[in-house]
Amino acid sequence: MIEASMDAVPGLILGFCILSVVLGAPAAVFARRNTIPAVPTVLSAVSVAGIVCVTLMPGLSADAGRNSCDLGFDLAGLGPSAWLNFALFVPASLFAAIASRKPLLTVAAAFVASAAIEAAQTRLATGRTCSLTDLVMNSAGALTGTAVALAWLLAVAASPALRWKRDAVLSGITAAAGCVLLAAVLAIWTPDTRDAVASDRETAAMVAATEEAVQWMGEVSTAAFGPNQQNSGIRTEHRDGRWMLAFQSDSGTIDGVWPDRTLTSIRARNNEAEPGTLTAADATTTGKTFAEAWFPDQVRGSTLTTQPLGTSPRTVYELTYRRHANGVMLPMRLDLAVTSTGRILHVSCIPEPDPTIPTPVLNRETAETRAREHTGRTPTAAVLLAQKIGGTWRPVWMVGMPDGSPQPDVYLDAVTGTPVTPDHTRQPPG
Repeated sequence: MIEASMDAVPGLILGFCILSVVLGAPAAVFARRNTIPAVPTVLSAVSVAGIVCVTLMPGLSADAGRNSCDLGFDLAGLGPSAWLNFALFVPASLFAAIASRKPLLTVAAAFVASAAIEAAQTRLATGRTCSLTDLVMNSAGALTGTAVALAWLLAVAASPALRWKRDAVLSGITAAAGCVLLAAVLAIWTPDTRDAVASDRETAAMVAATEEAVQWMGEVSTAAFGPNQQNSGIRTEHRDGRWMLAFQSDSGTIDGVWPDRTLTSIRARNNEAEPGTLTAADATTTGKTFAEAWFPDQVRGSTLTTQPLGTSPRTVYELTYRRHANGVMLPMRLDLAVTSTGRILHVSCIPEPDPTIPTPVLNRETAETRAREHTGRTPTAAVLLAQKIGGTWRPVWMVGMPDGSPQPDVYLDAVTGTPVTPDHTRQPPG
């Protein structure tokens, strides 16, 4: 309710003084005519004037909080504003309960008044925001003030007996009427709701996760490119409940997924291989050690092959991890390029979980025959791999056709033998 400081509300003190007189004078007359204690009656009216001025007088940012209501509440995170709301309602309820000798009615009226103030803040340009926290703290302040008043009334022998039955009836009527009226008002003026507490927690979690993710990416970068590098930042994109990360340093770029801790690519900024002396076996050991440390899920159960790209001292060794089930190449892919100096040049990964697929029926010869019948051309190669067809993983023969064919690749379901079109055609595996 109180989101701006008193300095941000011009004329607050003057407004309070004027409203205190406007409410206090009639309260004094009312008390005298009805033979009720005048002092607590006037003090209650002055306290109400303070509540009205602090909560409803326009601040400097008058439009802030309009048409919105914060439904978040966190007892452990209450700030000074929340406790000021609490303090505002203590004296008003205390003096009202003493003057009226109706503690239940005082609490009910304070709750309805607090709810009305919060509802009004959604429509009025006051610079305050409707808040569940404010409503709770206002009500807690009213309960506290009323409890103190009740203790005082019970301790004063001269006080007349409290009329609990009449008090209960009046408080019930007040609460019911107030709830009906507020429900009607909110049905007409429905505010936009949000949960600032949950939003703050999500922001804090995101900051903590980002810091942890940066540390993780930095460790990967050091392992891939060496310790002598300068990190230049990290870009994040939230997608499907996960964070897509792009970590950059002066040595290269690393992409990954958080909080999965899954890497998808590593690219050295210097992609020119320098002369070195590592053999294929040495490069394989280097790449394998790196892959086992940072891609354990992809390495597990996979077959590793190494292929030199060239024969010069600048040779780059391509390490390929593939996983198979019943002869079907699964969608997971991991490729590493290691220079003859042992430097990681690039890594690309498709961290797709192993799908459950039916056992293939067609063999290679049958698949090539059907592709020939389908296209009228002689196939050049055929690979059995898992592909998504209509959202479902299936074993599929990818049959390559010769150059110049209208259809470069033919896809055949390895169970039914029918031509299919993959949902997302992948590049032919190397």
